[in-house]
Amino acid sequence: MADKYLNYTGLQYYHNRIKNEFADVDDIPTKLSELTNDGDGTTGSKYATETYVDANGGKIDKIKVNNVEQTITDKTVNISVPEDISDLNDDVGIQTANDVASAISTALANGNDPYQTESDVDDKISTAISSVYRYKGSVATYNDLPASGNTTGDVWDVQDTGMNYAWNGTGWDPLGASVDTSTLWSSVSGQANSLIAITTAEIDTIVGA
Repeated sequence: MADKYLNYTGLQYYHNRIKNEFADVDDIPTKLSELTNDGDGTTGSKYATETYVDANGGKIDKIKVNNVEQTITDKTVNISVPEDISDLNDDVGIQTANDVASAISTALANGNDPYQTESDVDDKISTAISSVYRYKGSVATYNDLPASGNTTGDVWDVQDTGMNYAWNGTGWDPLGASVDTSTLWSSVSGQANSLIAITTAEIDTIVGA
């Protein structure tokens, strides 16, 4: 079946169908007091009452940090967390500012120049754009495409088909293909090229009768 667009009439019909399907949405509880607490802490229950937790020790009595028990005062535990790198053990070899400065100085002294010259930059740019598409112009037919003197990325428009072709280094590659949209159009009331609208019956099939 061909694809069809949804016009205003179909959209309004679809809206009414959906509205009727979910007419009882206002019955959903919005407060905890409207729900039944069926949790008792037994096997299979998802929730436990506060009474059950207190009676069965389901609460934290001790807090430890790195196996060191912390003092609980007035239901408060203070856990000290390192805030500076100097408070941690360097087990990965973190480089300080002095380490980095020394490494750069050593590299420069050994002739390992980290900076790029204008020539270096030009070479990298030329390499990067060597295969970028470049529009060259248009020809009447495919047979008119140039057979020599091409650079990878050259693009020509072939007028008789409306297709663009790019040179891949050895031949011409098409950059697109035509799409047949004739199944999406019909003549309505004597007017050609009219889009085919989805029917209410087809909407019923989607939503469910």
